[in-house]
Amino acid sequence: MGIPKVLVAFNKMDYVNWNQERYEYASSLISAYLQEIGYDEDDIYQVPISGLQGQNVYTKYKADASSWYEGATLMDILENIVVTRQAVTKPLRMNISSAYYASTGKVKGHCITGKIAAGVVEKGAKYVIMPYGVEVSIKGKDTCIYEGMNIIE
Repeated sequence: MGIPKVLVAFNKMDYVNWNQERYEYASSLISAYLQEIGYDEDDIYQVPISGLQGQNVYTKYKADASSWYEGATLMDILENIVVTRQAVTKPLRMNISSAYYASTGKVKGHCITGKIAAGVVEKGAKYVIMPYGVEVSIKGKDTCIYEGMNIIE
């Protein structure tokens, strides 16, 4: 789905008195599942927090109960995650998530929706929908021509 990194915040740690074994148990389950579905260990961030009390959210919780956690706070992790940019210089690659025919409203005709993984859509450009080999041309910001029909009007 295009989500390169995952941040897991284990909330309500104050409820379990910042129990390290409880955190490590939940962390191991989540980590194993995320790795099973394709995430690398380096792309998974985990942090124990108490949202109600704000502990480990903005500032480090310094009580003896949480002395075992030496990692960053939730906001530190969010501020330091490097986000990869879309490859706009590469050829257009769009994963189509749905195709339908709309007969009412602003959009009429054959419509496709999806996520652009690389490249850009430009006015006047022609594209081929694969694997079917259907040629599509872009007439304007919201209009495509598909075998003589407007896809989006």
